Amino acid sequence: MDLSRWASSHRQAAFAADAGAQAGAAVVSPEDLRVGEVVVDVGAALPIAREAALSSRPRSDRVVAVTISGNQVCVTIEQPFASPLLGALGVIPGVVLGSSCAEPARG
Repeated sequence: MDLSRWASSHRQAAFAADAGAQAGAAVVSPEDLRVGEVVVDVGAALPIAREAALSSRPRSDRVVAVTISGNQVCVTIEQPFASPLLGALGVIPGVVLGSSCAEPARG
């Protein structure tokens, strides 16, 4: 039972990280696009990636970190996970991590 709850929480974190990274990578600079370059607009991509990660299967206790290096947008999600069964055995609650990176591409 607790293993399936952990797996579900991990899937939620991974899904949110994917959504954030893909949303951020989709924000390209219009000026660069006009001259044929596909470049992430860092200033606009950061808040969009963060909001997409927060709103995908939302949780109030989720922590989101967004980094952009070159054209790669990476999102890391950290959310608490507590197991009632393991807690009763004295196991300290932990966190579930999810991360994803994406880059814009011509399609």
